[in-house]
Amino acid sequence: KEKRGLERIAALGAGPCARFQWVVAGHVRPEVAVFLPSEARLLGVIDDVAELRATYAACDLVLQPSVADGMPNVVLEAMACERTVVGWRAGGIPDVIEHERTGLLCASLDDLRRALEWAATADLEPLGRAARRSTPRPRDEAAQLLELARESSARYAAIKRSR
Repeated sequence: KEKRGLERIAALGAGPCARFQWVVAGHVRPEVAVFLPSEARLLGVIDDVAELRATYAACDLVLQPSVADGMPNVVLEAMACERTVVGWRAGGIPDVIEHERTGLLCASLDDLRRALEWAATADLEPLGRAARRSTPRPRDEAAQLLELARESSARYAAIKRSR
């Protein structure tokens, strides 16, 4: 989709892109595929959880150049798999990535170019581990949801009693 920001990859030029083997998972429409490096491997949609985990494990870096996105699953999935994410300061991405602590955030093509140049030679494992630690586990989210429901119920009961 246009909001995914793939044109930003094309705008980088060959320099930063040539340092990486580009792998793209998901459905890529032909009008968008032109923005990817010609040697990019298109994997298609991955429905199997084990295969998805293995795909993330094979990546050193995950790029999410979204122009506008609520909270892309790929960011949370990659972080949960201890991958370093380079994301754009758009939508909910800055809510989960703390710049230079749990991933990298970009606001311009220059930021993206610097992030990729740095990542090409950096030890990404510490950022990946920090990303994993910062990503909530499903049971943690379930506990938070239950607590919110309890609080809401208690507030509702208090309001009802006060009438």
